[in-house]
Amino acid sequence: MSQQTISTKDLPERKVFYLSCRGAWRQLPEMLAKLSDYSSRNGIKSVGSPSGFYYNTPQDVAMNDLICEVCYPAGLDAQEHFDEGPKTGVKRIPATRVAAIIHEGSYRKTSASYEKLQSWINTNSLEVCGPAEEVYLTDINKADGEQRIEIRLPVYITDVSG
Repeated sequence: MSQQTISTKDLPERKVFYLSCRGAWRQLPEMLAKLSDYSSRNGIKSVGSPSGFYYNTPQDVAMNDLICEVCYPAGLDAQEHFDEGPKTGVKRIPATRVAAIIHEGSYRKTSASYEKLQSWINTNSLEVCGPAEEVYLTDINKADGEQRIEIRLPVYITDVSG
C-alpha cells in the first residue's frame, strides 16, 4: 500500500439514488449492477462514481447481517422517493464534514485503511458521527491492485479548548 494522506473535507448537500442491502460485501458488484438497472428503467442519470454507506461492521454483526446502501450521485433536481418493493429510491444527503483516506486495493481488504483513519480521527480530537462511506473511484471489478476507494467517515470536533 502506498503512502496514504488523510484530510478533512466539507461535502456539499447532494442527492443519491440508492439500493438498501443486507448481506456480505462480496455482493457489492451485484448490488451495483441492480442499482444501475433500476436507474436505467427509471430514467435517473448518475453524475459521478458509485459509493456505499455502511451502517455496521463485521466486528458488530455476522457477515450476512451487514447493512448498507449502495448509491450513485444524482442531480439535485432528482425527485426524492422510496420504493418499498426493491428498496430503492432517491434521497438527499445533507452537507457533511468528513475525514477521508484513499485506499488502494480490494474493497474486501479495507480494514487497515479504516484503522489508520480512525487513529487519525482520535489523534485530531474528532469523533465519528455517522455511517462510513466508500466512494469507488475505479471499477470494483478491476484487479485488486488497481482498485482505488475513498473511505469517508463523518466527523465533528470533540475538543474545542485546543
